[in-house]
Amino acid sequence: MKLLFIRGYNTDLNSKLTENSYINFDNFFMLSDIEYEYFNYGLDENLDDVYHKLCEKIHKIDYNILCSHSMGGGLLMKYCTEHPNLKKYTKVIFMMPLICKVNYVNILSKIVPEWLKLPKALVIPNNNLFEDGNILNDTYNLISIKQIIQMYNYIDKFNLNILNKKNCVLIYAKEEKLNIISKDVLDTIKNKYFVNGRHACFSESNNSNEFFQLFKTLIIPKKD
Repeated sequence: MKLLFIRGYNTDLNSKLTENSYINFDNFFMLSDIEYEYFNYGLDENLDDVYHKLCEKIHKIDYNILCSHSMGGGLLMKYCTEHPNLKKYTKVIFMMPLICKVNYVNILSKIVPEWLKLPKALVIPNNNLFEDGNILNDTYNLISIKQIIQMYNYIDKFNLNILNKKNCVLIYAKEEKLNIISKDVLDTIKNKYFVNGRHACFSESNNSNEFFQLFKTLIIPKKD
């Protein structure tokens, strides 16, 4: 079984600050004997270039499962919208994906220049990422916001009905504070699961076990 995991915004494997963002997934996949690979991209790359690289990777290798988190979910939704024949995949998973616009971010995306860099704690604060995150365990390194702005240019063309395909599924945190999906939109999605916690609930001490119990049922076939 081959799985491609499309990483989220500011989770670059080549950065010491963010390389371990998905370490709990590393542990899970290794214990599950799943052949997995991350689709990695740098924070300063243009999203069009990132997307083209993603398409090349997906078309080059026969993956059984496509899995995504956060901005990775937005990239995957763009791919699925443009390549809707997904029958070859056992599962296509969107975890807390950036697939809908938040009003205040949408306004900022129209007036803020792409070259602007802001402190990480202002863009994606730890208290929005983790249940136990706060200003004391956050960082203030400057990060580029252009990928967020560029993703907002993609969203209007997304076909969210993709999430009603039999092999597609949404995992959504009950206390999501970053990639908010309205109740009206959630109500239209049949294949969805709610988990306790926030945007990175798979890293929370109180909620990671629940998350991975669900994740296991979705990607590992039941034995007869």
